[in-house]
Amino acid sequence: MELIYNANRININTLNWSDFMSSLSTNFLIKEAKLFNYFKNELTENHIWITGKSKVFLLLTLLSILSILVGAFGQLMGMEINSVSLFITLGVILSFVFTRISDYLSINYALIHYPDYSPLLKKSFFKRTNKQNFLRAYRSDKLNDKLLEPDFQNIDIDTLIEYYKNSSNSLTAKKWWPVTLTAVIAFPVWSESVAVLISSGSRIEEKMAMALALLVVSFSITFLISSVKTALESILLMHSIELSEMAKLLELIKIARLNSINNPT
Repeated sequence: MELIYNANRININTLNWSDFMSSLSTNFLIKEAKLFNYFKNELTENHIWITGKSKVFLLLTLLSILSILVGAFGQLMGMEINSVSLFITLGVILSFVFTRISDYLSINYALIHYPDYSPLLKKSFFKRTNKQNFLRAYRSDKLNDKLLEPDFQNIDIDTLIEYYKNSSNSLTAKKWWPVTLTAVIAFPVWSESVAVLISSGSRIEEKMAMALALLVVSFSITFLISSVKTALESILLMHSIELSEMAKLLELIKIARLNSINNPT
């Protein structure tokens, strides 16, 4: 009889402990989801400082990059060198100008609406401002205010950092491997194509002209690949990038809190 009682007590204690751990996990995931949704809905660049005018110039930047693409592939398809040079030169110049105008408008908006962060922003057309300093400072302040609300005060910030880092790394490894595999396959194909095109010329002058043209195309394609990489990351790794950014913001909050404790004002 005593053995049965002890066995039942063990089962009940095990069940209660299991329910308790399940409740903790559920509670953590609910709070994490609320915090992450706040970041996605309230702390995106589009919400913070991307205006309608900025979006117009970002669209014009994309069209300029397409002009570079037309020029790069036009050379390989036999387009006249003057037309190729025009497309590529115009695309590079306009993409730079439109990008700078878009950044300038965003920074001007931030200086007006967030004057406390003005030391982190410099309104210059030619000198590119490191936007990440402003964005991280603003986002970390807002997230810190959110974490001070009663619903989040008992959540461990180190646990959140580890959770977001692990989730980001796992998602990146899962979604990015097809892009890496494609790049590994495409590189030798491109190298072989270049060798065939150069060797196709019968005279030294033709080979030199082809090599020069391919050099121009290579620089253009490098610029294009960089843009495509950014676009692919935005499409395939957007959630992973957001998780990684959350971890970085929480680390910044942790450092700021420790600094305030060690150096009280």
